[in-house]
Amino acid sequence: MGENCAFHEKLEGRVSDVEDDIANLKTEQLLDIQKSDMLFENTMKAISDLSGAINSLKDTNKDIQETLRGMQNEIKDSNKKADGVKEQLEKLDAKVCRIEENDKFSILELIKKNLVAIIIFSSGIGFWLKTLM
Repeated sequence: MGENCAFHEKLEGRVSDVEDDIANLKTEQLLDIQKSDMLFENTMKAISDLSGAINSLKDTNKDIQETLRGMQNEIKDSNKKADGVKEQLEKLDAKVCRIEENDKFSILELIKKNLVAIIIFSSGIGFWLKTLM
């Protein structure tokens, strides 16, 4: 019987060791599951934050596009005004040439005849320069 008792004790020791190993494995698996859950939650939060950042970037991009369209329209308007000023300048140049051809060039006479055009031209140049700044 002594042999059975020793065998029984060894068997109980081994069973106890196996039970301890199983408990340790369960604990490790539980910890691994908890780590995986935390990693999953952190990943989901990061994805959510990234989605919000992408939406914000889309909104910013739309705002930039609208601003650029507005700037393009303002540039087109400025170009039209500059063309108008150019036409007035060409007309004034033609008048000056005619006066020079007739040898009747008088600056005061030119100013009197073209006062309205000079004022419009000066205002146009001033506005054009202001829009460039």
